[in-house]
Amino acid sequence: MISACIQSCRNAKRGAKPWHELLTYETSKRVKIKDPVIGVLRLVLIIACFVYFCVFRIFGEYAFYKTEKVTGIIQTSLQGPPGFSDTWQDVRLKTDYCNEGYHSTKSNLPCVTGPDAWVMAPSEGGDELFIATRLKDTSGDGKQVTRSFVLNPEDYTVGVTFTVQALQFWHDTRDAKFSKSITEVTTRLVDKESVPYTSGVTRLSRFDIFTVSTLLDAAGIKSLDDPHALDPTKTNRYEGLTLLLNVGCSMEMDGTFASCDYQVDHFYGSVAETFIVKSYNSSGESGISTQERRGILIKFKASGEMGRFDLSTFMLAWVSSLALVEICTMLIDWSMTYLLPYRGIYKMVLYDESPNIHELRQGDKKAGRAVKNLRLKKLAISGEVNAAPSGLVSPTGSTAWSQGSSQGRPSPASRASPRGVAPVAVAPQQDYVSPRGLSDYSQQVLLLLLQHLDHLRQNPPTPLWGMTARRRNTEMCKGSRRNTEMCKGSRRNTEM
Repeated sequence: MISACIQSCRNAKRGAKPWHELLTYETSKRVKIKDPVIGVLRLVLIIACFVYFCVFRIFGEYAFYKTEKVTGIIQTSLQGPPGFSDTWQDVRLKTDYCNEGYHSTKSNLPCVTGPDAWVMAPSEGGDELFIATRLKDTSGDGKQVTRSFVLNPEDYTVGVTFTVQALQFWHDTRDAKFSKSITEVTTRLVDKESVPYTSGVTRLSRFDIFTVSTLLDAAGIKSLDDPHALDPTKTNRYEGLTLLLNVGCSMEMDGTFASCDYQVDHFYGSVAETFIVKSYNSSGESGISTQERRGILIKFKASGEMGRFDLSTFMLAWVSSLALVEICTMLIDWSMTYLLPYRGIYKMVLYDESPNIHELRQGDKKAGRAVKNLRLKKLAISGEVNAAPSGLVSPTGSTAWSQGSSQGRPSPASRASPRGVAPVAVAPQQDYVSPRGLSDYSQQVLLLLLQHLDHLRQNPPTPLWGMTARRRNTEMCKGSRRNTEMCKGSRRNTEM
């Protein structure tokens, strides 16, 4: 055993390594903790990670899809109430904010109206729609200013149609599912809490129809006559406001969508203002007459995602879930080390301590012995050192019995022990597997080996050539317990 250790150390110093050492595999140490509490805790965390990955990531977020945001083309229109052009004279008499009304006040203004295109001017039917609520006409010379309200703009209806497309996916695949028009999906109007309106949207050919009052209600504005956020002395009708209407389409399991929701948001404290030219006369004194228009500005936007299967995206989601498992393992280890009742035992099992390198640099013998113990332990585990699980001899020199010896026979090591040296048992011919595991077996071997080395250092053997003939024969027969004829004859010859 000692010669094997010396040879291994020499090979390590020389840097000689066999070729198969280059093909070894290094792994982290795994420790089995026999504690049902820890086992249940880990099982619960693993199940939680599995549910997160399968339910939330796969079926909720479709983590196996590579996604692309959609681009929308939106067209809008505005239309007044049926027959409004014939009855607006009577309507303004019943309207409170018109000074022609029965309940007019000094703060009221005259009410006017006009064709649908005039009310929505200067909108062009794109993704922005302007609905006038108050007008301010200024003459070319600036001397004449007239203010008026547009009669009942909240009774007008808004028409919306759209087409959404995942541009890159459509370009790569030409798959029809990556391009959706309004006729291929179902739509609904929802409020801020995503509660749908029962009759908020009406489908007419390729247009969805809303009333302006319904859109205001979905944005949380009950009336245009409520005080404005910036100036409470003025109303929303007088100052104007801005709305954002989002066409949100949620991706489904097949990577596209079959329904979209309209949701309206109010930009708090916003105003809507635009200008148009009423007349232009470069030769006359009147010059250019302009009109300042305040009203409701609605901005339309399409949002959503489409997706198609992508292996790298799926593997990224899978690796992120495995990282959660590792985090759970670290959390359990930290709890075992610092929180749980038996944390001292857990810490002793989980962590190994190296010899004190600082003391080793200073030449401390205790640190040197610790390094030797660690080196011999590694050699015993790798099989480079033969050792028996039992039958070892204590440092006092008493004979130990090997594992395979029975019927009171001494071990081969005790018969072959040199003169003056305490016998050391060697491993039996057959392989031995300790029932308690390799770790306990190796520790026992190394401990007794080091004790034997200390015994040799403290009690060096006496050379045979410095003894008398009688003492030499006695020392040669001391290691054997059998009264052989050779030893008996040697004793008789010595006595003679």
